[in-house]
Amino acid sequence: MLNGMRSDEWESMRDSHIWNLSTSMGHEVLASLQLSYSHMSAWLKLCFSYCAIFPKGHKIAKYDLIHQWIALGFVEQSRIFDSMQLCENYVTQLLGMSFLQYSEAPWGYRQEDKYITFFTMHDLVHDLAREILAHQLNMEGNKCCYALLTDCTKSLQLSFPANIYSLHFRGCYGQELCDGAFSSAKCLRVLDLSECLIKKLPDCIGQLKQLRFLHAPQIRYEMVPNCITELSQLNYLNLRDSGKISALPESIGDMKAMMHLDLSGCVEIRELPISFAELKQLVHLNLSHCSMSEAEALGGCTKLQYLNLSGNEEHIRRLSKVISNLIKLRYLNLSGCMNAMVPASENDIVRLLDTICTLSNLEQLDLSKNQVSFCIPEIIGNLAKLHTLDLLGCYRLKLPADFVVRISRCNSGRIFCLHMCTNPYALTIYRLENVKSAEEAHSIKLIMKQKTKELRFEWTVAASRFVEDKEVLEKLVPPSSVRVLHITGYSSVSVPDWLMGIRQYLPNLSELYFCDFPNCNDLPSLGQLPYLRELGLCRMESLEEWHTAYTSGEPKLGALTIDQCAKLTIKPCAPRATVLRIIDSDNVLSHSGASSSPITKLTVKNSKVPLHQWRLLHRLPVLRV
Repeated sequence: MLNGMRSDEWESMRDSHIWNLSTSMGHEVLASLQLSYSHMSAWLKLCFSYCAIFPKGHKIAKYDLIHQWIALGFVEQSRIFDSMQLCENYVTQLLGMSFLQYSEAPWGYRQEDKYITFFTMHDLVHDLAREILAHQLNMEGNKCCYALLTDCTKSLQLSFPANIYSLHFRGCYGQELCDGAFSSAKCLRVLDLSECLIKKLPDCIGQLKQLRFLHAPQIRYEMVPNCITELSQLNYLNLRDSGKISALPESIGDMKAMMHLDLSGCVEIRELPISFAELKQLVHLNLSHCSMSEAEALGGCTKLQYLNLSGNEEHIRRLSKVISNLIKLRYLNLSGCMNAMVPASENDIVRLLDTICTLSNLEQLDLSKNQVSFCIPEIIGNLAKLHTLDLLGCYRLKLPADFVVRISRCNSGRIFCLHMCTNPYALTIYRLENVKSAEEAHSIKLIMKQKTKELRFEWTVAASRFVEDKEVLEKLVPPSSVRVLHITGYSSVSVPDWLMGIRQYLPNLSELYFCDFPNCNDLPSLGQLPYLRELGLCRMESLEEWHTAYTSGEPKLGALTIDQCAKLTIKPCAPRATVLRIIDSDNVLSHSGASSSPITKLTVKNSKVPLHQWRLLHRLPVLRV
């Protein structure tokens, strides 16, 4: 919040009268929060104070919150950014000021919802939001704009129902929703029935012409009332887990403002109305655990960025053709969807995967739990924005021989996740500087990839980090099957324990390469690696001494390369190697002890040390010129 302030603004903050109102520690914290609030934009103040509508400790789904802000008109108008982009910025600001905090998913959320982001508020922050909201309501003559009720069995009994814009029912589990619970609130924009028992959505819902946000899960009736399509301004509709709904209204295409539609768990829905293709503003569609057999209507929803078809046990016909139209997709979940495509339509799987690899905006792809035989196309490497690929439970999966993983910076704050049941022969993970927690690196479970033989870790040199490189690398313990290990761009001073005791973890290692370690000052002993044949050290500016003590026999290297390691000396002597390359590393030549090495080829470049001072040449046999 203070970032970018001038010195006089800092002084104004320091001298604020708020600090003098109380000496209690709790008040000092609250005073600092009030100062932060006072420097928010008017729009951000509205978004923050609205969060008081949620109970203390409540876990708020990110996009539920954003769509409520939009529904209530809390988003400024912009010619450059759309409402979603502006709300993403609001969220980032509130997180940066600790007015919102990331939270684990609430109990009961399905595994496929693991990418949903949840927030919560610290109790003191929540107190501030309640205090601000109460002050706003008093200034407006105590007219209720937002209501949180705990009884949905009675008709709405508020003094000014026409003034209510947002109505939430909380703790109403087991209470049957009364038809009159909200019917008199004609100006409602947000209606949350997620904690009510809903037998049937009342027909009076069609009278709420201003409604923009409706959360009404677990409806126990076969039909959605046709009058819902008269809600022309509704942009968020969540009918999650309504297991008896078998069809949507034929005129659903009239809901032109619809942006977010959640029908997950509506297991009886088998097809979408033809008019569904008219939902041109639809950005988010969740059809997980439905029984879809026809996807053609989705082809018209060309603004879709999120599509979840996971857990669909029917063969979805023409899916690849539909997906080819959804060029703005950022998230695609096809977990378990391909199981129904075989044996009759194995070619459909090939076409589907090839089509997915053309989605240049794709960031997250979930193909988990597909137990059929399929191969990931090599061109998946062309998806430059893809940062999450989930292949958990794909027991018959075939991966390209050289499988590359990128880790990208994500505006959502999400961090890299790779789940693989099948082990690629060669795996490269780069842009590791974008990992945002050591736990996320640990979640890869790299040590379980026992078919992987070649492994490469890469950080971008001089790039900013979220986590210390050592913290990340110590969680990336490689499988014992690895024979080739390359690490590039590592910036920590020391290496993790598994690398220092490398023989215990990689007993069969034959090739080891360290490059761009600007701060590292220690390396493991080569004596631990009896099968090592190639070793490379490049641009290790801080490495001054490398002790090559051998406790179990001296390794016989085929090639040793030391490149731009200006301070390095090797003690007691250089490793035995057939081919030795020394580039811009004069100390290795002049201060390292000589061994009875079998060197037959020596390459030296950019040396300023006179030839007679090359101690490394002592006792060497004839070299090949």
